[in-house]
Amino acid sequence: MPEESPPVLVRFINVRKRFGAKVIFTDLTLDIKRGETLTVMGASGIGKSVMLKMLIGLIPCDGGTILFDGRDVTQLNDEQWTDMRRRIAYLFQGAALFDSLTVGENVAYGLREQFWNKMTKSSGGSHRLSSSWGCRASKTCARATCRVA
Repeated sequence: MPEESPPVLVRFINVRKRFGAKVIFTDLTLDIKRGETLTVMGASGIGKSVMLKMLIGLIPCDGGTILFDGRDVTQLNDEQWTDMRRRIAYLFQGAALFDSLTVGENVAYGLREQFWNKMTKSSGGSHRLSSSWGCRASKTCARATCRVA
């Protein structure tokens, strides 16, 4: 009896992304199977971090579909994203900060993800995290490990 292939955990299907005139992806199609390890390498600015940020919902894709464990993450609302992010572990090289967030937003990110529902309920839905730290982090390479909780 032939050995059964592990199921696909992460799937990008015809994903498109651009920032103004800079095209990052025109047809990103990729399957990552459960238990598989994948290294994404390339020059600065070709989309390594963008791909990971689209997977975890930090930036939206312009088109196509991104599936995590069979679920279309491009259609999730904020509450569903919070649940999904608890199932995906990610670490940018050197434990770098998210370059699309300010330092204050980076510091608040973990707290917001873990306690947002409690904070929102206790404040009647009006609680807001803010920061006056305006500098941005930088990165040139990204790595991610996905695991299912």
